[in-house]
Amino acid sequence: MEISNALKNFGLTEAEIKIYLMLLKSGESKAGEIAQITSSNRTFTYDRLKKLKDSGLVSTTIKDNKKYFLAVNPEYLLELAKQREEAIHSILPELQKIVGKKELTAKVEVFSTKKGVKTAINGSLKAKKELLILGAIQVFEKTMQEHFGIWNARRANAKIQTKAIISDNLTLPNAECKKMEGQTNTTTFIFDETIIIVIWSENPIAILITDKNIAENYKTLFKNQWEMELKVYEGAEGVKKAFDEMIEDEKESMYGYGMSWKLATIYGIEYGKKWQESRISKGIIMKEIVYDESASRKYFGPRPNLFASKKAPMEIRYLDQILCGPAAVFVSKNYAITFLYTEKDKKVIVSKNKETINIYKKHFDALWKISKE
Repeated sequence: MEISNALKNFGLTEAEIKIYLMLLKSGESKAGEIAQITSSNRTFTYDRLKKLKDSGLVSTTIKDNKKYFLAVNPEYLLELAKQREEAIHSILPELQKIVGKKELTAKVEVFSTKKGVKTAINGSLKAKKELLILGAIQVFEKTMQEHFGIWNARRANAKIQTKAIISDNLTLPNAECKKMEGQTNTTTFIFDETIIIVIWSENPIAILITDKNIAENYKTLFKNQWEMELKVYEGAEGVKKAFDEMIEDEKESMYGYGMSWKLATIYGIEYGKKWQESRISKGIIMKEIVYDESASRKYFGPRPNLFASKKAPMEIRYLDQILCGPAAVFVSKNYAITFLYTEKDKKVIVSKNKETINIYKKHFDALWKISKE
């Protein structure tokens, strides 16, 4: 890691880093000399020196009635870090009391900066439990850069048992890896009672969910994908083929979340109309959760009036795209269809595994409760 970045993580500003490194190089110096060398005014320099002295990184000495400033040995940084860690450990019991009783509902946190994402992902190391990873690794490395290597090294050193189903050709060292079909810009980390879903971009977002039951559902879903072969269809025709299989084999009800105008443009409006007419003729109940955005509302809003009957009612609700996740999922009694929202290839995963279907249905029920009419 670059020296300045490491010292910033220690809590120093750029000006303080400049002064500290200058003192390390030049040895003892007067405030005026420091101000001149660092191109700062004297008052500002005195303020920075005071903070460095309060932090224990700079000391002073008097010679000929003049004050000189010295940088402490860099090894003292490790001692300071240790003292800070010990101080936090000493007050942890009191902090835990403040937290109070654990809520019965799932705890959801959102981190919207690289630093926040780093904090979330590091939780997978602190737990020291089996770690399951699903999704992209290459974009993880590209976005987090040196932290990716640091995280990997810490995971390996902690001997954390790791399994990963990866969407690209990279692998993780010291982990069992399998290739998944399709590309994605998300990575899901599953461990202990926690799920972290990271959506990678220039400004990545991490959604951290803490809940025992939800975590167990994700673990079962991962296990099913790890142990079984799934059918994967490609392109717009593949999407239609998957939906045709579902409607052909269903007689009761269907549920979907993550629906959007973007998906409708892939399978086509005319195909969607014929598919809905087939559903009505078979008397199949339909519930859908759609992205809460203007284009999707405009397309899906009128559909309960256009494509419903007394025997085949249709309900539409809306939910924020981030909460819906990076995939559109359709569930029936015998099928679970997952369409991955990817930039390049259009791929859909079809599963007939009962456990997978039940997990997706439970997840749909949870999302339905928080969706808007």
